[in-house]
Amino acid sequence: MIISDKFVFITTPKTASTVTRNFLNGKFRCKAQSKYMIDLSEKNRNKFKFGIVRNPWEYYVSWYTYQASQSNSLWMECILNGKKKTFENFLTQVMSYRGNEKGKKNKWELEKFALMNGFSGDNLDIGLYTWYYIAYFSNLSKELLMNGEQTVDDILSNYGQFIHMDYLCDMRSLNIEIPKALAKAGHKGVQFGSRKENTTKHKHYSEYYNDVTKALVGEKDKLIIETHGFKFKQ
Repeated sequence: MIISDKFVFITTPKTASTVTRNFLNGKFRCKAQSKYMIDLSEKNRNKFKFGIVRNPWEYYVSWYTYQASQSNSLWMECILNGKKKTFENFLTQVMSYRGNEKGKKNKWELEKFALMNGFSGDNLDIGLYTWYYIAYFSNLSKELLMNGEQTVDDILSNYGQFIHMDYLCDMRSLNIEIPKALAKAGHKGVQFGSRKENTTKHKHYSEYYNDVTKALVGEKDKLIIETHGFKFKQ
């Protein structure tokens, strides 16, 4: 995340974070801080907080193709756990990830998935993207993700109680959304011309799914899909 005198920008991986962060750093006097909402001081929590949200079906394809393009992706190695590198295997594994004996001894994995044991408890059955969404955007992320007493329906019914962002930009229209967020923060008239950074080429996300994997994302990332009205489009 980055912090200015008027706003805090918090975003999850693979949601145009690099290009947006670079833009904001170039336009305003910002300082970097840790990733999560819970790391913010009370003073900074009271500033205008915004981030970016992305269609979950598209999100997983972006994650997969980026990690698959890396020659030695520890992230992919941990997730696949010996299975063939295909999108279906990746998605199935990441949606039911519990770690393994090798992973438990891996400092990188422990840091990355510290709150993913049981993928957030018995009640909160969520996908990786929803885990990131809660971990980054909630003051109550530890309670939600470690204790798992709330269900997704509980969070949907009391969204403002659990998710503490002032605005989430739709990644599909950042040229409109980023200026809108900045105007809400008190910076009117800012123009944002997005360009892709840190990306990989891939086919339209719908071509990676079958009926089972499509339904899996719909179930596990229900919180994001219903809150922001995302649809699976061909």
